[in-house]
Amino acid sequence: INSGYEQSICAVASTDFARTKLKEAGIPALQEGKIPGLPGMLLNNAILSAQNVIVLVYDATDNSPDFKAGSQLCLAMSTLIPGSSCDIKSLQREAEIAEQNITKTEKETDALKSAIYG
Repeated sequence: INSGYEQSICAVASTDFARTKLKEAGIPALQEGKIPGLPGMLLNNAILSAQNVIVLVYDATDNSPDFKAGSQLCLAMSTLIPGSSCDIKSLQREAEIAEQNITKTEKETDALKSAIYG
């Protein structure tokens, strides 16, 4: 399925109907993993009560902030929820600017980190 989503977006669904919606939207299902916290509780309760719940998951590959995640998740939600939309281009521009600023600040503070932490 070529949905336009980055490989780092996937989802978990509580019912066959919800899983069908994911498939139609081109969002891959999480194959293995744990969903902690409130999203996990929502999924468990939904499974027991046969309610349609979808939890979108973004796989952060490193410890740095990933501002593109917001735009990818927003795109996925607007695909799943009829009538909803996001200004993806604006979100992506803001994400790129934020990431550039963080990278610039990290480079500028490298010498200071080395002096403090060795």
